[in-house]
Amino acid sequence: MAKKAISKPKLKKYPPKPKAGASAEVLANYLKRCKEVDKDNAPKLSDYNKKVSKVKAEKKTKEGLKKKINSLGGVFGKRFKR
Repeated sequence: MAKKAISKPKLKKYPPKPKAGASAEVLANYLKRCKEVDKDNAPKLSDYNKKVSKVKAEKKTKEGLKKKINSLGGVFGKRFKR
């Protein structure tokens, strides 16, 4: 059974950077808004990374099983050679 590919999460974008001559207050507000965006994106990224690591572990397990089957030789070993 083919599995659906894991899609990347839709993340919030950072606000536009303030101009070089902006006041300290504007820069402080910009940093605060960036931290809020990071806070919103963190759970989405962690869920995505968990799913990706799960798929990688599954793939690694499958490859290990294929190697064990191939080491048996005979009829069973020929099935997975490509």
